[in-house]
Amino acid sequence: MSILTHDENPFLTDSPSVSPKDSINQLVSYARSFLCTTQEQYNSIKSLYSKARDWRNQIEKRRKELCEPSRKEISRINDQARIYTDALDTVIEIATAKSVSYEKSQEEARKAEESRLLKAAAILDIPLEEVYVPKAVAPKEGEAALATKTVYQYQVLDLKKVPLRYLQINDEAVKADIKLGYREIEGLEIYSEKVQYMRKR
Repeated sequence: MSILTHDENPFLTDSPSVSPKDSINQLVSYARSFLCTTQEQYNSIKSLYSKARDWRNQIEKRRKELCEPSRKEISRINDQARIYTDALDTVIEIATAKSVSYEKSQEEARKAEESRLLKAAAILDIPLEEVYVPKAVAPKEGEAALATKTVYQYQVLDLKKVPLRYLQINDEAVKADIKLGYREIEGLEIYSEKVQYMRKR
């Protein structure tokens, strides 16, 4: 099988004979079956690496070009929607706070009236079953109603006592400090290792 040339980049070719997917799949099969045991074969696999890398860079560049208009449009739509949703969130927060305040005041008033009536009944020696106690009005079906549920939260009291399985190293922060030149971080071992990679000359 011959290696496709740079000019045959499938992402930029409109040729109906070979699809981009088929061209790249051919390259994958070729790379997997390729034997690299001689200098000539070594030169060929390096050439294949360079071609694949060039294609990938061009495809990634083209992908970004194609996605950029959509990204900007999505960002514009999100910004426009946020103008309204942020305002509606404010309305929801205000309505919730005022509803809670009103219902709380109504419940306190109901309990106060209940206590007053029970005290009056005791003074007048009226049987409790004959005392009318106003009940909270249930919301009609379809109306919004406040509800209460139990949720569990947490706060850190002593970080040293927290089991290790709940703690996580900030990998990005560690690597950023290493790039800045830090070679000693308490509790961590910073070491160097050599890795092999291919690069274009």
